[in-house]
Amino acid sequence: DWSSDCALPISQEIRITSPTGRLIDYVAGVYYFRQTVDSYTLQLFPTLFFLPFFNREVFVDVSTRNMAVFGQADINFTDRLKLTLGARVLDERQEVSKARTDTITLATDSAHAEGSDSYVTWRAALQYHFTPDIMGFASVTRGYKGGGFDSNIAIQALLPVGPERPTSYEAGIRASFPEARLSANFTLFHADIKGYQTAARDPVTLTFPLTYGDARTQGFEFELLWRPIRGSDFTLNAGLAYTDAEWGDFTGAPCAGGQTAAQGCVGGVQDLTGAPLPFAPKWAFNLGADFSQPVGDRFKISVTSNLSYRSRQVI
Repeated sequence: DWSSDCALPISQEIRITSPTGRLIDYVAGVYYFRQTVDSYTLQLFPTLFFLPFFNREVFVDVSTRNMAVFGQADINFTDRLKLTLGARVLDERQEVSKARTDTITLATDSAHAEGSDSYVTWRAALQYHFTPDIMGFASVTRGYKGGGFDSNIAIQALLPVGPERPTSYEAGIRASFPEARLSANFTLFHADIKGYQTAARDPVTLTFPLTYGDARTQGFEFELLWRPIRGSDFTLNAGLAYTDAEWGDFTGAPCAGGQTAAQGCVGGVQDLTGAPLPFAPKWAFNLGADFSQPVGDRFKISVTSNLSYRSRQVI
């Protein structure tokens, strides 16, 4: 199994920024990106009657162009209260070509696909300083992750992959107490993701084609950092997180290997709506300690200890 890639990116951005310290601070600009990626992959395996696709020479050419106009403004109502508003209008185009050759039979096939998408992302955030050491915030953000085409070596077609569109909400507290050498962060979060992109194992072709469904995740995170001894490089840290993550609308999810109709696999697909997301434990925490001591002018001794835990998760 051998592969190589050659990428030729071009990126340009122009910005205009206002002076700071006024009622409204702003930044605006335009962005241009273009990239061509030429890849070559050679896979050679013993010829098996049920895995003939493993002997392939594949050339894939991907051209991507992205243009955007963006802007963000901070409205400083007072020294303590600030509102941030921002948006980005983008246009993305992609062109993909794939050519395959069977190294045993010398049979060839090819595919070509083009796609484009335009979208608006935005963000709104409110920030308030209760004291110089304690700040509260709340934000809502609409994001975007471009789609494209799955250039999987095992299939002839270039299967389209839709864009990922998350909407996330956050609120929390940021606190720092320099005299106590202590900082603490607490964040509540909720995210709805349309077209969540993931890879799933195809039990027939034994490959990992891209697939997508809706997803939702919510929970909280807490972090603590403390330097208990003044003048010493000794740090204690702790973190705790709770995550409730599950699939939204995902009626066309691929089946697992060996899954039967009695287990929900019908026509090669299953309904995972409401099922837990993979690799997302509900609970996780960590405890750690770091200590460093200089030895002479050129060396330092460092000792680190960490304890971490994750509850059961779907894999």
